[in-house]
Amino acid sequence: APPCMRWRILPCSAAILSLFHMDFGSFSSCYIEFSSFAVSYPGMEVHFMEHEKTHEQLTIEVASLRTRVNALEERAGRYARQAGSLGESAARYKAMIEAFEGLIYICSKDYTVEFMNRRFIERTGYDGTGQRCYKAIHGRDSVCPWCVNDRVFNGETVKWEILSPLDNRWYYVVNAPILRRDGSVSKQAMILDINNLKRAEEALKESEAKYRSLFDDSMDAICISDRIGRFSDVNRAAVELIGYSREELLMKVGASELFADRSEMESFRRFVEANGALKDFKA
Repeated sequence: APPCMRWRILPCSAAILSLFHMDFGSFSSCYIEFSSFAVSYPGMEVHFMEHEKTHEQLTIEVASLRTRVNALEERAGRYARQAGSLGESAARYKAMIEAFEGLIYICSKDYTVEFMNRRFIERTGYDGTGQRCYKAIHGRDSVCPWCVNDRVFNGETVKWEILSPLDNRWYYVVNAPILRRDGSVSKQAMILDINNLKRAEEALKESEAKYRSLFDDSMDAICISDRIGRFSDVNRAAVELIGYSREELLMKVGASELFADRSEMESFRRFVEANGALKDFKA
C-alpha cells in the first residue's frame, strides 16, 4: 500500500488484534497505517486510539453512508432496468433476424464482413465473418463493379436487383447505413431471393411477345372490349376492316357504334355472357 495510507476498523475486535499478537484491553478503535518503513512488523505500523469520535459524530457518519448506499442501490437498479430493456431489444432484433427469410450481412467500410445470419451461412457453406464481402458473397477476388458502398457510407439507403455471378440467381437487395456510438459506420444488407419471380416475369414477357405476334399478324380481325363495348385492343386486320385508326378505336369509337342496329349489340352481349362464346353471329 502507498505510504501514510490509513485503514480504519470499527469496532476493533480481539480477532483483528490477535493478527498482530496484541492485547486489545479497553481499546474501542484502531488505525492500521501502512508505511514504507518497518517498525516491529515488516512494512506495517500499528497505532491504537481510544474513543477517537463521539457517538453523535459516528451517527452522522452512518447516516451519510446510508444515504450514499441508497443512492448507489437506486443507480444500480436503474442500470439493471436499462440492461433489461437493452436485453429485450436485443432479443427482439435477434428474433427478427432469424425470422427473415432472406440473407443478411453487415460489413465495414473496408469491405470486411462483420456479421452473417444463419441463412447466409447456409448459402455459403461457412461463416464468412472477417473475410471481404465480395469474396464471401460473390466469390470474387476484387470489389464488385456494381458495389454501392460509397453511397451507403454517405448515408443513403440503396435498393436494387442483382444477378449473382456465384449462383446465377436474382436477388433484391436493400443496403442501409448503421451509425455506431463511436461515430463509425457499417453497412447492413438485407437480400431476398427473387429468382423464381424474375424467371416468371421473363417467361411472361416471352409469352406476351408471342401472343402479340400472333395477335397482330393474324389475317382475321380481332377486337377486345369490355361488356359495354369499349375497346382495349384491336389488331391490324381489325383496323383495316373497320376503317378507323387504332387510336380512334381505343379512345373514341365503341363497339356499339359499329352496329347499324344498336339493339343487335345488346343481343350479342347477352348471348356471349350466357354462353361464354359466340360463332357465326350476323349483324
